[in-house]
Amino acid sequence: MIAHVSIPARDPRATTVLLALFIDGLAFEFPVVPGAWIAIARDGSGTAIEVYPDGMAHHAGVGQPDPAAAVG
Repeated sequence: MIAHVSIPARDPRATTVLLALFIDGLAFEFPVVPGAWIAIARDGSGTAIEVYPDGMAHHAGVGQPDPAAAVG
């Protein structure tokens, strides 16, 4: 099972550290988004929780997907 969740927080680091405890995981800075953190479960389930700075928004990208990055 893979569970992936993205949430906002006023303090992404502290929130991620707490969530990592709940899922018996590890917390890391998320290099894709400045100020974001990610918690990843250590049980091999694929569970990941991305925590973004409050007020940040996702927007659709432009261009075409990279075929080299395609899964499947």
